[in-house]
Amino acid sequence: MKGKFKERIRESFPFLFVKPIKLPDAALPGFSDSVLAEEETIPGYDAKEYFNATPERTIGPASRYRLLLKFAYTAHSVTWIAQDLQRKQGDRLVAVKIFNITNTDDERDLEEYISYKYTLNPEYVPIWPCTEKFVVEGPHGKHSCLIYKPVREPMDIFLERLPNNKPSVELAKAQLIFLLDGLNHLHSRCGTVHTGKYYDPSYISSNISGGGGLLLTDILDLTPSNIYMSFESEGFLLDNVKQDPGNLSMKRKYNRLTDRFVYGCHRFGSFPLEDAERMRPKISGFGLAHRLGDGNNQGQPNTRIIQRPPFRAPEVILGCGWDCKADIWNFAILAWYLVQGTGLFSQGFDDPSPYQLKAHIADMINGPNPTLMKWAENVGAPGNILTVHFLMSRVDISMEV
Repeated sequence: MKGKFKERIRESFPFLFVKPIKLPDAALPGFSDSVLAEEETIPGYDAKEYFNATPERTIGPASRYRLLLKFAYTAHSVTWIAQDLQRKQGDRLVAVKIFNITNTDDERDLEEYISYKYTLNPEYVPIWPCTEKFVVEGPHGKHSCLIYKPVREPMDIFLERLPNNKPSVELAKAQLIFLLDGLNHLHSRCGTVHTGKYYDPSYISSNISGGGGLLLTDILDLTPSNIYMSFESEGFLLDNVKQDPGNLSMKRKYNRLTDRFVYGCHRFGSFPLEDAERMRPKISGFGLAHRLGDGNNQGQPNTRIIQRPPFRAPEVILGCGWDCKADIWNFAILAWYLVQGTGLFSQGFDDPSPYQLKAHIADMINGPNPTLMKWAENVGAPGNILTVHFLMSRVDISMEV
């Protein structure tokens, strides 16, 4: 009888029997107190807008989630890996995105909508959907929070750990097919363009390189910076933190002006090359996404400028009106980058000079720089015809996606 009663208590209140994951005793060295770090580098940064997240702090209903390590940040939020204290088995670790107090409900509502559509299609869809929401009260206002399944670092860091910083053609093809499935979900099922809202170009130009650690998820083109990779195995994360609490170490600094610590984003380390094939991409960053037919344009075409210059579609540049096809153009630029390791067009990638719209259009029409071309004159009736032959020797034209 006593055993059955204890089992009932365990089932009803699992958090009473969950042992907190041990955290390291000291932080990693690295950040100088006199140098801006992480979200401090974002223009217009105001510490009061951010939730003061620290290791071991519990948030959520009934203090359910215990923060362990910082995972990512943007101009609008921070994301931490947390332990679910109410779950004895299964997915005990989660990712918690904590929005700023000034953030509108648009991003949260759109993520919930996309996640709802995801639940209607149980097969694998390579997006990063939220599973739960709640609100926490901070000293300066309320913070909306979304819960996700944990993922590894963004694809750009994944690429840095591969030979020559790029995947094999076979691996790239597999990843690109998954991403197309994700875009199909957004376009066909959600009626949503991933990059569909205007962003201040002065802000973009000052942060286009991601300097100071700024994640390009703030800009939200379909880039390796806002495509997250799944773990190589289901139990990797939990096993990793159980084996050595030192795996949860983070850099940190104390800001005397704001009276709070700033923590560095955690990285999960390298992986065997064969494990790369088991890691799947997940599209994230829906803060600037746009739902088509939401009534905001009153039936008029979308002509406002979207996308950063290197990823900007022709119809966006020319103001002809854009829709989901702008994402496909963005996808094509990403595909080239994955296989070639460089940008398709010089504007915004290889050319250090300021972005020029006309030069970008000319680049699209004329093709690569003349050094990559072979010019030949062919003679045929009724006269001479000048033809251009592109020598794409560095491109694997057999790649099929």
